[in-house]
Amino acid sequence: MNKQIHLFYIGSYSHLIVADGIIKEKELPLDEVYFVTYRGVKLPDCYKDNLLYDESKIDNRKKFFLHNYFRLNKIVKGKDICGYFPFQQEFPVEKFFSEYVFFEEGLSAYDQVLCYKFNKEIYRRSILKQRILKFLLNRNMRGLFNGRDNGSPFPFPFTLAGLTEESYKSFNIPNCNREIIHFSNRPLRKSDIKDSVIIVMDYTHASDRMESAENYLCILSDVLRKYDFNSRKVYLKLHPDNFKDMDDAIALIRKYIDFIEFEVIDESLEDIALSNQNNVFIGNHSTILFYAPIYGNTNVSISFARINAERDNVYKNWIKRWGGVEGTIKLLSQQVQCL
Repeated sequence: MNKQIHLFYIGSYSHLIVADGIIKEKELPLDEVYFVTYRGVKLPDCYKDNLLYDESKIDNRKKFFLHNYFRLNKIVKGKDICGYFPFQQEFPVEKFFSEYVFFEEGLSAYDQVLCYKFNKEIYRRSILKQRILKFLLNRNMRGLFNGRDNGSPFPFPFTLAGLTEESYKSFNIPNCNREIIHFSNRPLRKSDIKDSVIIVMDYTHASDRMESAENYLCILSDVLRKYDFNSRKVYLKLHPDNFKDMDDAIALIRKYIDFIEFEVIDESLEDIALSNQNNVFIGNHSTILFYAPIYGNTNVSISFARINAERDNVYKNWIKRWGGVEGTIKLLSQQVQCL
């Protein structure tokens, strides 16, 4: 039996959290684990020796393809490779994969509309792949793909790895394996934040319009005025895409939220949630609101998405992609208290 290599394609810290959960859940030997990163993701010390390469340092797509091909070909040497990829992502070189895993990367794993779109796309891609496979096999180039008659839309074993029983529930793919990754207080970096409130500044629908930012802060201020903090310490986490100048952003926030003391943090929200220390997450529609109670059973999440949609037409139009206001609330309410 060939030794198996496990290759993870990682483009965000949340991807890394899930990859770490998979590695620990499956008890994968670290000498069989490799990472390809993109978007500048930095691996923690425990995985630094497992970095194959950083895609973001390769500026040419053709070079990247060739780099993948020759670098992997050197490592493989007859070994089987299981590839782990974020939902709806693919890797340019598929020659080497004996198994293919999509792992959960956000609310789209629970959204009926996006699941339907993914179903259509996955079948569209698979038809193209089957045609390419047939063409290559006819030219005696057998082996570029690991073609197998397994009834799956992919010509290789295909798995969906989710974080809950509800993950990918609306998928209807024949002979598709499903796995659940469990978390149990396993942060990559243990957080000291406990018994606190974390305000998640998930203002994303029109970040270049200051008047919308002020409208968002006005709504957030009204929500926080009604919340009983019960002597809890308050932290605030800014999304880097929301405000271009952090100093100006903090000054603007303090203008609207001047009735409570808060500390701005850079710490990963995933690590805070995985540390499972009785924290409350308050935000709009950020995915961390959904995942915090999954990552740790003492965490509580609260969303004011409904209130925001009632008072902000820009946001109301933005969340139509999630099925509108009620669709968003239905999706979030699986894990989140919705105001």
